[in-house]
Amino acid sequence: MRLRRDFDAVLNLVNVHAILHQSQRQRDKNGRIVARLEDYRAVYNLVSDIINEGVQATVNPKLRETVEAVQEIIKRMAKNRHSKSSWYKLGPGHKFRITTGKSCG
Repeated sequence: MRLRRDFDAVLNLVNVHAILHQSQRQRDKNGRIVARLEDYRAVYNLVSDIINEGVQATVNPKLRETVEAVQEIIKRMAKNRHSKSSWYKLGPGHKFRITTGKSCG
């Protein structure tokens, strides 16, 4: 729900930015001001940190832990590319293996 509100707020900010710079913006066939990439970029630079904080606050801790584990696996895999098989431990009782080469059938 919060993400939807944040998205709507960001779109409103883009619209306001385009209106503030309307003398430099094109209009569509109905006379509406057309936002440009610069409008999106300006708003992004202003609010990205705030939006990211809000997203981080709503992420389930287990999901965050999973994403961090996958990031760690990717780092290890990049280091061990020459290995045919590698074991990875995510935490107590969470160990798995990724095998490269032929697919399991």
